[in-house]
Amino acid sequence: MKRIAAWYDRLIELLGILPGFLVGLVCVGTGLDLAMRFLHIGAIPWMIEVEEYVLFIIPMLGAAYVMRMGRHVTVEIVPDALPPGAKHALNVLAQGISLLVCVALFWFSLTATFDTYDSGSVVFKTFTIPEWIPLALIPPGMAMLAIECLRRLVRTLRGSEFRTSGAVDL
Repeated sequence: MKRIAAWYDRLIELLGILPGFLVGLVCVGTGLDLAMRFLHIGAIPWMIEVEEYVLFIIPMLGAAYVMRMGRHVTVEIVPDALPPGAKHALNVLAQGISLLVCVALFWFSLTATFDTYDSGSVVFKTFTIPEWIPLALIPPGMAMLAIECLRRLVRTLRGSEFRTSGAVDL
C-alpha cells in the first residue's frame, strides 16, 4: 500500500508542475500571436481555442496538488473564532462534504463522458474533435481530488492538523 501511495504522490507532484508549464506555453503563444497581429504578418487562428482548452485542463491537472499543498481557497474567519472542539467538528464536516461533492462530480462527469462518446458528438471549432476527449479529463481530476479530500478527512479524524499553507502533512 505504501508503494501505491508513493507512486500516487509522485503522480500528483508531476500534475502540479504541468499547469505551470501549460501557462508558460499559452503566454508564449499568446505573445507571439499578438506580436504577429501588431506587425500585420498574420495571426495564429487556433491560439484562442488552445487557450480555452488549456484553461479547462489546468484545474483538472492541478486541483489535487493544490489541495495537497493546502493552497486552495479557504475562509477561516468562522473556524478561527470557534473553540477547538467545534473547529475540529467543522473541519470534519467540511472535509466530508468536499469528499461527497468530488465523488458526485466524478460520477456525473464519468457518465457525461461516456454519453458523449456513445452519441458520437463532436465539437466544431478551429479543431474538430470528439466532445468526449476534453470531458475525459474531468473524471480522473475529480477522482484525485476526492482522494485528497479523503486523506484530509482521515488526518482530521485522527486529530492530525493540516496546514492551510506550506508543506503537506503525509
